[in-house]
Amino acid sequence: MSDFLKAIEASLTTAELAKASLLANAINNAVGCYLRGHPRDAYDALEVALTDVAGYLNAPAAYTDGPFFRMRVAHHRGLSAAEMFHIPFELRGLVAPQRFSINGLPFLYTARSLYVCWEELGRPPLSSVQASVIRRRAGQQLRLLRLAPTSPGGPSARDWICYPLMAACTVRSRREHPFRPEYIVPQLVLQWLTRSDDFDGIECISTHASMDNDPALTTNAVFPVRNVAASGHCSRLTQLFEITEPLAWEFVVASGLDAGGSRPSGRLQYGPCTVEYNDSLFAYVESLLNGQPAVCLASSP
Repeated sequence: MSDFLKAIEASLTTAELAKASLLANAINNAVGCYLRGHPRDAYDALEVALTDVAGYLNAPAAYTDGPFFRMRVAHHRGLSAAEMFHIPFELRGLVAPQRFSINGLPFLYTARSLYVCWEELGRPPLSSVQASVIRRRAGQQLRLLRLAPTSPGGPSARDWICYPLMAACTVRSRREHPFRPEYIVPQLVLQWLTRSDDFDGIECISTHASMDNDPALTTNAVFPVRNVAASGHCSRLTQLFEITEPLAWEFVVASGLDAGGSRPSGRLQYGPCTVEYNDSLFAYVESLLNGQPAVCLASSP
């Protein structure tokens, strides 16, 4: 037995190890069903195991406050706060499948840092991007299904139990084909979440950012629409969040402002270079956004 598996077994009770094994076997069965052309059977195979470990998937309160960042490419025109939110329902035909989304169902994709936003967009020229920050509205409770470690001091029993699911949802995809098998499990998890009232969204490790970076800088949070309408935005998400008007990156550069952020800690590795994240322009723009007032997109009652 490998040292890795021995470490897992040593960290778990017999009951906890049984839960992790059930989850791993369910994932294998679900992928097999899907590849044989039986997506309903794939969902059924995974649903029981997800329900069994649901209590371990809740993100601790420390991870639910945000902030969450959004970035979009917009050449030569300013975007509104509404355009920085999810794709409106009347344009749902533009929604393509992603790791945690399916055709035609709008989602609010966010990241814990502007660096991850930039990586997720494929590293576009920064002169072409605009960014906003999204915050949980006062009085609203945010419930996240966390597919990332929760213990900064090393893996906890919870992390080991959920490890099969975290690993299956963070397989990097290098394919340009329409079908990406790496998305099978994440999209099944998404379907399970949209049928549950226990979670508002999923937080997961970005597969585009370097794993050498601080984990606090490299997670995404994805929020599916809940209340579907003919047009506009999801009323549940607009009640849950507020968003700032976007800031054009080229404005920051043209202003000649000094970089410097306010994160507690974190390092950013890019190729052979390692810098303190707070010394980066990413962190500085985050600090500018965090100081801006936010608007609520929810309709008045």
